[in-house]
Amino acid sequence: MIASALVSTVQLAAAKPPGISFSGGDGSSQATAIIVKAPDEMSGVHAEHAYLRQHYPGSTEGAQAVLHSKGRDYDTVEITTADGKTKTIWFDITSYFGK
Repeated sequence: MIASALVSTVQLAAAKPPGISFSGGDGSSQATAIIVKAPDEMSGVHAEHAYLRQHYPGSTEGAQAVLHSKGRDYDTVEITTADGKTKTIWFDITSYFGK
């Protein structure tokens, strides 16, 4: 049981490094973007990829784009889910873009 708890703690730490938080919506559109709080760009990009691995296991990443709208910065990532569906996931990266 202790080993299981330790593995879970390690997996959570790997998925969300210190200083990283997620809020907002499900990322299916700009209006429901996943808001990523991160101290810098490297941490933020790492957090986006970890989020995708955790929430869409077995998916593959495709096209990526950075967009600016209404004073906010967004990263869109196209993924193909494990069952073959294509989705675009929206991340609000305003907190760390350019830092």
